[in-house]
Amino acid sequence: MLSIPLRLRGYSVEEPMQARLGSVLLRGRSDGVHLEGRSAVIVERKSGRGPRRGAWDSDVLQAAAYGLIMLRSGLADEARIRIAYRTRSYTYRLDSSTVAAVLRALDDVVAIRYWGVVGHPRRSPRKCARCPFREACEALDRELPPPEGGEVYEPGAWLGREALSPPEEA
Repeated sequence: MLSIPLRLRGYSVEEPMQARLGSVLLRGRSDGVHLEGRSAVIVERKSGRGPRRGAWDSDVLQAAAYGLIMLRSGLADEARIRIAYRTRSYTYRLDSSTVAAVLRALDDVVAIRYWGVVGHPRRSPRKCARCPFREACEALDRELPPPEGGEVYEPGAWLGREALSPPEEA
């Protein structure tokens, strides 16, 4: 397959971009940005093959963050993101649910970097079976009180019930 470089197709390539979202300065360099009037197409090229179907969440979030920068800085009114793997590519419209996912990821980064809080782990039977902390984690799960009135919670929910305070100055 013949690949025409993005710059020759009217894309800005590896241009730094940034936008402030509250107290967070979001910045980066997308592999390509093409403006079509007030619409932006953000391209992220990946050297891997990608998943069997669709694109990896992290790749979509990365490109969506660049799209959010374009929207917040007033360079575009709408955006599409394109994830290009070696053998195929996927295009997504930057909609409210994708922007919400980017904002949730930013909240997680702020919580980790500023407060030192790591979010809930994502459990999987395969990973848990090999985890050296499995027994301790399962013991904490057994200490949870029984659900009240049909309340449902995931094992590991004790992590969210801990009282958290800001880290102390060193």
